This record gives sequence, C-alpha cells and structure tokens, in this order.
Amino acid sequence: MKKFIVWLIISIVTIGGAAAAFFAVQPPRAAEGVSFRGANLERKTHDEVLAHLEAWWRTESQRTLSLESPYLTRQPEPMTLADLGIEPDWDATLAAVKFHGLFDKVLGREGRGGEIQVIFRTRAARADSLSKFVETNALPSQPPKVTFEGGRIVRRYEVTTVRLDSDELPAAALKAYEAGEKSFEVPVAQSEGRYPRAAIDGITDVVSEFSTKFSEGKVNRSSNIRLAAEHIDGTVLMPGEVFSYNKTVGRRTPQAGFKLAGVYLNGRHETDYGGGICQVSTTLFNAALFANLKIRERQSHGMPVPYVPLGRDATVDYAVVDLKFENTTGSPIAISAEVTSGQITFRILGKKDPSLEIEIYTTDHSSWGNSVKYVDDPSLPPGKTKVVEKGSTGHSCRTWRLIKKDGEVVERENLGPSLYRANPRIVARGPGGGGTAPPTDPGTGSGPPGEGEGDGEGEGDG
Repeated sequence: MKKFIVWLIISIVTIGGAAAAFFAVQPPRAAEGVSFRGANLERKTHDEVLAHLEAWWRTESQRTLSLESPYLTRQPEPMTLADLGIEPDWDATLAAVKFHGLFDKVLGREGRGGEIQVIFRTRAARADSLSKFVETNALPSQPPKVTFEGGRIVRRYEVTTVRLDSDELPAAALKAYEAGEKSFEVPVAQSEGRYPRAAIDGITDVVSEFSTKFSEGKVNRSSNIRLAAEHIDGTVLMPGEVFSYNKTVGRRTPQAGFKLAGVYLNGRHETDYGGGICQVSTTLFNAALFANLKIRERQSHGMPVPYVPLGRDATVDYAVVDLKFENTTGSPIAISAEVTSGQITFRILGKKDPSLEIEIYTTDHSSWGNSVKYVDDPSLPPGKTKVVEKGSTGHSCRTWRLIKKDGEVVERENLGPSLYRANPRIVARGPGGGGTAPPTDPGTGSGPPGEGEGDGEGEGDG
C-alpha cells in the first residue's frame, strides 16, 4: 500500500512538472483584437509584434515635416522624423499591449485588446545644418513699430537676433507630428532687446494728434511729405529717449527718393530736393506740444508759413537745423503718421492721462514792413518792371505752453521766441529804367539762421 501511495505521488509530481514545463514554453501571444494601422496582430508573439512595429518605423522615420519661421528670410528644407530626434519607446509601447499565455486561457483570464498606440520619446536632433541655416538666414534686427491704422493701435514687436533652440526642436517636432500637422515653427532663442513686449503692449491710447492741409496738385511736394512721414511712422520712444527729425528722416537726396519742390532760400522762392518736408516737421512739432513732450530743439522758419499760426512752426535743414523732443512721460510712446488726400496727421500714442489738458498760445506779437529791391534785367524793355518776389512782412512772437491738471494750471512753459524776418519785394527792371531802391528796412535781413532746405517752404500753398 505504501508503495502505491509513493508511486501515485511521484506520478502526480511528474505529470504536473511536465504540464508546467509545457505551459512555460508556450510564449504569450497578442490578445484578440490587437491591431496596428490595419494589420491584424492577434496571436502574434511579443517579438513578432515588435518586429512588425520596427518594420513600420523604418519607413515612417523617413517621413518629413516642413519647418517655418517668421524670423528667417527664407525657409529651411524639410527634415525627417529621425533627424528631428523623434523615436518610439518600444518598451512603453509594448507594455500597453495585451498578451495572453495558456494559463490565462485555461483560467479564463483572456481579455480583448485594441489598436496599438506607439509611445514616442525624443533624443538630440541632428540639427547642425539647421543651426547654421538659421544663423545665416535670420532676419536683421528691427526696432518695434506701433502705428494707428483703421481707428486702432497696431503693434509690431522688436525683432532681435535669433539662434536655433536645439533643445526645444525635438519636442516641437513631436508635438506637430502627433497632432497630424505637416509643418511646425522652428523654435528659436532671441537675444535680449531694448523694447520688452510688455512695454509695447503698454501703448494703448492716442495721447494727442494734430493735422495740417497741403495741396495735392503739387505732386513732388506731396510725394516728399508722404516719404518723410513714412520714415517717422511707427517710431517708438522709451522713457528718456530723444527723437531727432533729421536722424529719422535722413538726408533729403534724390537717391533717398526725395524730389525737387518749392523751398524758400535766401529771401527767394527756389526748388530743392525735399521741398515740403518742413510741413511734416511742423505738424509733428504741434503733436508733440499737445502730448506734453519736452522740446529739446526747434527753430521757426525765416518767414511765416500758411499751414499753422505764427509761433507754431518748426523748420529743418539737414545737419544744420533739427527738431528734437524727449519722451518725458515715464511710459513708452510711439509716433504715428497718416497722410490722406491733402492732409497729414501725426498722433502721439502712449498712455493718456485724462486729468491733463494742454493749451498753446502766443504773446509779444510785433510786425514790420519790408523793403523793395530792384535788380536789372536786360530781357525787359527799358523802363519796364516785373515783380520777381512778393517779399514778406516781418513778425515776431513768443510761444507758451499752458499745462493744466484736473482743471488747475500747474505750469506755464516758455517755448521761446519766433522771428520771421521781413524779406524785400524784389522787382526786376529793364535797362535805363532809372530810380533806386528805397533804403533797407531795419528788419530786413534779420531773423534766425538755417535758411535752406525747406526754410519757409510752402508759402502760398494750401
């Protein structure tokens, strides 16, 4: 009996061991319903499923994504997923796939699987050539521009030098790939600029505006006005920065696009390149006055101009006479220029103080007559005369800025004198006409220096 029991135990152990060995050598297989991109992977072993996925990736890794960047003059060539640093994490991917062995079948623990979702990871991209491309084709640095268009403030932020952000490249590419995008923006690192975005975003209001009229019929003059305004439009000034008209507009030459138009030169109407640009400086000067900006440099014309009252004009002459003002508001400001049919408007944009009120007025007015100057003209018959220049009456005045806060006067600022000299009436006469010019008026020849480019230009213009 004892021998039988021993034999029975040995038999059970042997059969059990054999059964265990049998089950052990049967590898787990993918559960029912396991698939990948249309391929049925049911009953596939772990290695077979991995081989299938790796075969797919060998082709998929050569798929390309397009690269785009607003900071480049041209766009780089597409790059493959492999070069962009994208690769599957096979361990994590297969860990989520259901595999069942014979024990699961015998014990009824089988479940249904589904579509395999590849889990990706990133590594360092092969981006040496892309890095050089970005360096070579990066846009040149540009200051910000803030303009007034269609009744609203439009901001364009500063463009600084950029380089490829190699660390962010794989993640940016993977995000686009997993979203099904065909392209993505090249991640770049920008150098620190002078104009933070937060500062530009702080320009929210029209602080002041001023307009003057001009005659569109004078085509060259109108062209010069538009060109000078374009140079200024969008200029941003941080607190403490000084605007220079001559530095911003540049030298008025035909190479720069300026055309011949009327100017007032040494007491006579002449033509020169840039005629009309003094109306631009004058209009801007008034906008700056009403924005309560500090006027650092300003000079009146040698004679009155028709588009603003006496004491409210500002002449310019490159390298000789400039218009300069400082942003003393404590916040960033921008200068917006708009030229429509027969009108130029400047707006100072920034953060408006509703409690502030600005008034401009003049005092100490005086005027004096001009003289007559005769010049011989052999082309005229004897005794005949012809008016060459009408001349102008002399004037002087003093300009003030009245600053009110909550209706109370807080400052009366003396902006200085304006002197418009009396220019003689010039009369041409034929030979033998007789007579001499009357004595020179004491005011004739007086007045500020700087006559030349644009000085007194526009006299008689609308």
